[in-house]
Amino acid sequence: MENTLFMKEGFDPNELEERFVHQVYDVIASEFSSTRHSPWPSVMKFIEAQPPDSLGADIGCGNGKYLTAVSSKYYTGMKTNKPLSNVQNKNLVGTNFIPIAAMERSPNLAEIVYKRGFDVVIGDILRIPYCSERFDFFLCIAVIHHLSTLTRRIEAVNELARILRVGGQGLIQVWAKEQHGVSKSEPTYYVNRKIKAVHGVNNSSDSLSQVIEAVPGAYLPLHINGTEFRNTDMLVPWKKKNYKAVDQFIGFQSIFT
Repeated sequence: MENTLFMKEGFDPNELEERFVHQVYDVIASEFSSTRHSPWPSVMKFIEAQPPDSLGADIGCGNGKYLTAVSSKYYTGMKTNKPLSNVQNKNLVGTNFIPIAAMERSPNLAEIVYKRGFDVVIGDILRIPYCSERFDFFLCIAVIHHLSTLTRRIEAVNELARILRVGGQGLIQVWAKEQHGVSKSEPTYYVNRKIKAVHGVNNSSDSLSQVIEAVPGAYLPLHINGTEFRNTDMLVPWKKKNYKAVDQFIGFQSIFT
């Protein structure tokens, strides 16, 4: 099986992303949010390296965990603990004058962000609702791999570049196909741990034999959780708690090499 997206002419990327990205995230938003609570150190390091007078944007902010992390870092250090709800610009939070605006595509995830005390706009990364050259930096964490074609991923990067001021910085992170551990000769702890729990599943290419016609013209392999990624374009299942075994939600991921 080739490491690529199997498609015919006439494949509609908007339909694929609507069904296997946007709708999925709206259904699993609450449970997904409960698993996304710890900010990645590399992202926090990037934010903290920005000049004090910077203005940033979190494009595809998810449940707002970086807004929460940055806000907590700022308000914990204040001499007077001022509740976030009393701050005039709730959508602009940060450490020592490093405010961050928030944009999210999923209405249900955006609602979680709002309930945490932050203003958030609902928008599409292909049409970011901010003026050109508005921000000194941006975050785009685990977003672009949900776009189903190379053309759309390039368009997204161009949109991100558009909102940056001259000399600005951006941090883009995506899923990597190579899931290595401490050394490149061994898989990650995630892969090792999960494989032991999946009976009858080995890590060979034969494990990914199931191919689904996601939308007319687009045939995608179904990933087996806990195994290494064998294809660059895949459908990844999400099993919600308290749902029957047959009830699972499948999202699209484009894995980068």
